Amino acid sequence: MTYASVIFAHRPHSSYKSFQVLQNKFMRMTTDSPWFVHNVDLNRDLDLPTIAQYMKLLSKTYFEKAVRHPNPRGRGGRGVHLHPRPRRRAKAATSEACP
Repeated sequence: MTYASVIFAHRPHSSYKSFQVLQNKFMRMTTDSPWFVHNVDLNRDLDLPTIAQYMKLLSKTYFEKAVRHPNPRGRGGRGVHLHPRPRRRAKAATSEACP
């Protein structure tokens, strides 16, 4: 899962749900906490990041290392050139929507 952290970091948070449920179950089993203890409190008390926070941190460190890498094919020997994420274009208005 950590190998795919770069891909997971750009996914919506709903894709983490099954992993987060699994982490919550393991936290409850290991601490033997009752049902009314919030998962946020368990994460804080155990000093564990959520799955989304962990994936974002792994992705951030990956891209920081990629920029610093001495890749001879990069621009001016500065390493990998990362392009910004493209913006979504607005949907074109159709003639049916106009009166």
